[in-house]
Amino acid sequence: MRNLRDTRPLYEQFPEPNIQLRVRFLEARILEQLARHREAEKLFEKVAEGFWDTEQYQILFMVRLHLFAFHLDRGALHKAAAVCRESIKIMDQTAPAHGQMRQVWQELLARVEQGRVDAEAVRAVREYMVRHWRVPAARSPLADSAAH
Repeated sequence: MRNLRDTRPLYEQFPEPNIQLRVRFLEARILEQLARHREAEKLFEKVAEGFWDTEQYQILFMVRLHLFAFHLDRGALHKAAAVCRESIKIMDQTAPAHGQMRQVWQELLARVEQGRVDAEAVRAVREYMVRHWRVPAARSPLADSAAH
């Protein structure tokens, strides 16, 4: 956190929202690691709002997935499910990606509601979102482990 504070003047030279939001995301990650969970959660939410406001939807959903994992790691399944529901709602409002992306979030929601979600599922969804944001995959990233 000290290093980030010390280098903040360097980042402030670049007022572009994307850069500032990424710095704020880094700050939230640091707060998370320092077990300052309440502050981290609020900052993750503000960062997500910022990416929503700037219509950077892929990054928005990556931040939302991180927030989902943040809640999952703390055993707050109800909050993780809420992140899924909100993400699906955002997709319905903006249609930023193809339908399979919405389906993946629905599958993630179903898994968390059934208590069958883990870090491996989050990793698979993250990788999927990076590779298949614009074009659907041959199948859902959660299809392989759907039987578990």
